[in-house]
Amino acid sequence: MKASTLQGYGSFLGLEIWSGTDRFGSPCLMSVNRSNDTLSDLRCAPVPAQLFIDIASDGDDYHELPGDGLIRFVYRGATVDAYIHLMPETD
Repeated sequence: MKASTLQGYGSFLGLEIWSGTDRFGSPCLMSVNRSNDTLSDLRCAPVPAQLFIDIASDGDDYHELPGDGLIRFVYRGATVDAYIHLMPETD
């Protein structure tokens, strides 16, 4: 991702969300886990493909999510939407 194109969207449940463009001009979306300063995911997709990233949790590796599931971040250009999908609890 080209540093000159980086745009921040703030944080959500401990993840900082950023977008930019790659060397081909395709939009990219990335998330950074601030609890350990690691890159959680980075994806690029050419227009008109939908650009999104999924951050999974098993309840242990990502403590901000209340249970097992995932957070899906969907790139919308000026905004990024976040959706939480939790797995049903089993006995």
